[in-house]
Amino acid sequence: MDMYDSWGDGWNGNTISLYDDSDEVVQEVTLYGGFSGVECLDVEVGQCYSVKLSEEGSYAEEVTFSINGIVNDANYQSEVSFCVDNSTSPPEYSTGGNQYGVAFSMFDSWGDGWNGNSLGLFSLEDPAADAISTYTLYSGSEGEEIVVVQNSTCYSMYVETVGSWGSEVSWEICDIEGGIDTTAYFCIDDVGSCSEYVHDCNYNLTVHKFDSWGDGWNGNIISLYDDSDEAIQNVTLYGGFSGVECLDVELGQCYSLKLSEEGSWPEELTWAVEGVVYNATAESEVSFCTDESETAESSDEYSVEISMCLVVSTEDLSASACSSAVHSVITDFLYATDGLSGGETLILTMTAVDGDACSRRALKDAALSFKASSSTQKPSTTAGSAATEDDGTLAYDINIKIVVDSEAAAETFAEAFQDEVDAGGLEDALA
Repeated sequence: MDMYDSWGDGWNGNTISLYDDSDEVVQEVTLYGGFSGVECLDVEVGQCYSVKLSEEGSYAEEVTFSINGIVNDANYQSEVSFCVDNSTSPPEYSTGGNQYGVAFSMFDSWGDGWNGNSLGLFSLEDPAADAISTYTLYSGSEGEEIVVVQNSTCYSMYVETVGSWGSEVSWEICDIEGGIDTTAYFCIDDVGSCSEYVHDCNYNLTVHKFDSWGDGWNGNIISLYDDSDEAIQNVTLYGGFSGVECLDVELGQCYSLKLSEEGSWPEELTWAVEGVVYNATAESEVSFCTDESETAESSDEYSVEISMCLVVSTEDLSASACSSAVHSVITDFLYATDGLSGGETLILTMTAVDGDACSRRALKDAALSFKASSSTQKPSTTAGSAATEDDGTLAYDINIKIVVDSEAAAETFAEAFQDEVDAGGLEDALA
């Protein structure tokens, strides 16, 4: 049990007790002083318990507590029941269905916590609902919380409150890594295992939604219209910096996308549809058709593949911030090179390595795959502070694959890229 006191003087005589299933007190827990403390609960496998306030002292409203995998942010009015079942780990609730705990790791590159930034857990079934729970790193360079989730349920996780120094924030949940501007999508299966949720959209028509302020689209709605100008789907971003949504389209039909309802701050929103439009705004109106000849996969693939070893100076940046900057520069450089239109499939893999020998074992794999121009989608790259060298440099093993529509296009881009590199264009961009 993690115990907290908002004033910092302990629980002032308030006591939380652990009861067995016959309502007998097994253990009494209190915080004798300070802001926080930790205590083990005396539980046994195969038994059921409850936790609640047994003795009220002074200033009970200052008291909160959490139990790993069972409850977060409980207070003096909470009563929590659970069973310790040897067939499940973490344990299941005895009431409220099968619920599990998922580890949420939080990191801050400066080491002073998240400075008011927080992430929220949201239901994918009801994306307009308030956050189920919120999480932040109050201080230090890293911490971990247990996110309580329901089995057979999918969730999203994104920034709930935007504070200061968001570039210092990074996190990991269910093997998904991100930063302040990343939205994670994941599902819990019927036995409590967690995996990333992949948007499997018809004909790969996915709309990527972005908000420059980080508070969602504030009531602005983009609608999908059929060829009779009937709205068939509304698209919005309920919160955070970014989100992904499938478009409900059918083969052989024509559609348009445009703003249908204007809310507040429409100038903050941008959006993109893979293979259709990039950098669209609230003022954009985009038309397209789902033609069978366009959506069918081709048996021939033309591509350019680039490999490089890159060593850069971090210049007092954190490893994650440096990685994000390098990724941004390289993608911008690729799309500024002659031969690309902006609709190609780009697969960029950056692996931070120990030292400047790119053949050595990677310390942190930061593979990134996406289908959008760098100006509309910049997934964060978390390299990990351990990859930063003593001399202030960071090395990357970089592999790039760009899928184009013809052999001629591949040759044109390859030649243009080589010319730009030989002329020092990439070095100038990185500088």
